[in-house]
Amino acid sequence: MLPPPERVLTRRRRLLLWLLASLALLWFVGASVWATLPQGVVVIGAGPEGGTYAQHAHAYASKLQRMGLKTRIEHVGDSLRIVDRVNGPCHCLDVGFTAQALEPAQYPDVVSAGAIELQPLFLFVHRRVGDIESLSALQGRRVVMPLEHSASSEAARAVLAQYRVSTAPPRYLHIAEAAAALQRGEADAGFFMLSPDNALIAQLVADPSLRLFSFEQQLGLSRRIDHLQPALLARGAFSLADDLPPRDTRLLAASVNVVVRRDIHPVVLYALLGAMNELHRGQTLVSNHGDFPSTVRTALPVHEKAAAWAKNGTPWLYEKLPPWLASPVDEYWGMALFIVAVSSVFGTLGTVIAFVRSILDALRRAGQALGRWLLRRLAARPALGASERRLLGLADGLLADDDAASRELLAQTRARTETVAR
Repeated sequence: MLPPPERVLTRRRRLLLWLLASLALLWFVGASVWATLPQGVVVIGAGPEGGTYAQHAHAYASKLQRMGLKTRIEHVGDSLRIVDRVNGPCHCLDVGFTAQALEPAQYPDVVSAGAIELQPLFLFVHRRVGDIESLSALQGRRVVMPLEHSASSEAARAVLAQYRVSTAPPRYLHIAEAAAALQRGEADAGFFMLSPDNALIAQLVADPSLRLFSFEQQLGLSRRIDHLQPALLARGAFSLADDLPPRDTRLLAASVNVVVRRDIHPVVLYALLGAMNELHRGQTLVSNHGDFPSTVRTALPVHEKAAAWAKNGTPWLYEKLPPWLASPVDEYWGMALFIVAVSSVFGTLGTVIAFVRSILDALRRAGQALGRWLLRRLAARPALGASERRLLGLADGLLADDDAASRELLAQTRARTETVAR
């Protein structure tokens, strides 16, 4: 016999509703997992091409790309403003560099991933100026330096201000152009804040027409310019064979920080920290092996995950699992543990309740057995006294849920007792 059309229609509606509910659940789960994955392109802000920031940015981008992350490098000529673009509401940059004094309150959306190196302020003086022992000798001289809003120029102006030196209006040029102008003799001195292993610095050190200035008052200067600290470039550091430089050179250096958005994705952050460690843990011409990366002397507060990474390394999830799996597991493992714990608790409660119920059932069965025994003893007596009637009341209570035969016997005994009483 075929089911009525109304029942068939109802089954189809139930099946359709079940299908729609399943699809909605799958969509919700998929969207939730997708939201945990790094989205879009990681934009790294670097200084001009040829500078140290650009050199590091390319190394970081290569590392992130090997992990499957899309990256783009954006060159910012005014390197002092890189941090502003990381902090900006437009999400212009995700990662950047700083080597300047910063006020954390002005950058609420930016934190430090760590300091990566000391970047010295190099001052090269043309030989026609002669040997100078103090920056006061640059009074009225022609000075060339990188772009006006760069870390190099900011540090150079701060140092010159300590000596109350008024040079000719500085020429602000791109790094390579500034170096070329100095080598052509178009300037008397040039300031460059770059990593000591930058090819441009090696080129200037080897130029016989230039001399590398030694800041003999480096300690006093560092006490007066907060974001600069003393550094020493040893004799022969660039070339022992050519004795370059020909003497120990005292320098001032800024601690370079990698800065990131506060809401940077963990996958991106851990990949970046790994690249920083790989690139900067070795010694340089002005620092020892293991000095960097560091969470000390950072321009901004350190990201909490970067601080934990400095102590414990990359978490197991992000080290062993691919990013597409590590992110959702990290996001939802707490919820999963809670569900398991709740299930375990309820499972335990179910076991306890079942045990209590079994005890109660056993007691109930024992009581019914006692009631039936009392009833049989009372039914055999011709008459019941006061104590027997109390026992009959007890048997009545114990047999409340017992079988029909016991209830019938109980009724007969009670009726006989009432007849005798009359």
